[in-house]
Amino acid sequence: MDQNKLNAKEHAMDLEKNLTRLGDKDTTSIFRWVDTLSYKGDVDANKYQVTATHVKFGKMMEYMTEVGKAILETEKSNGPVNYNTYTQMFAGSDPVLVTVRSLKDGFKELEENYNGRPATAFKDAYISTYGQADWENRVKLLVDDVASREVYLMKKRSDLSSQ
Repeated sequence: MDQNKLNAKEHAMDLEKNLTRLGDKDTTSIFRWVDTLSYKGDVDANKYQVTATHVKFGKMMEYMTEVGKAILETEKSNGPVNYNTYTQMFAGSDPVLVTVRSLKDGFKELEENYNGRPATAFKDAYISTYGQADWENRVKLLVDDVASREVYLMKKRSDLSSQ
């Protein structure tokens, strides 16, 4: 990911690997930005962590409600992370929630204790606000409501963009 390659074949491969994998492979995918599930979405970066969560049918609202609680808790504690969240827009399609985290300081932001906060800071704050039972429900829901999840890293490639 640290070396740029300047050719059309590489561009096509980049599009195939990164853009088409967010939704269904056989259809065009359109996503809607969800402002209430996004936090500090205007962070400018060249590297990103993308999480595509395929939620089980009938569970998207419950899942989005839990993500919203996490965003509120992150805002309250002025958390050091940022997210833009998108949902797939086709009725009857696989419910997909895509979260893009901009890594302003690069991939090192993903290392444990990068921001100096203890690894349990979010959990502790969540339990303080919602209680232990809600935390246990959250942990269960984030597994039970998910059909599959893909997490991968992306690097902005100016040589591949149309600018």
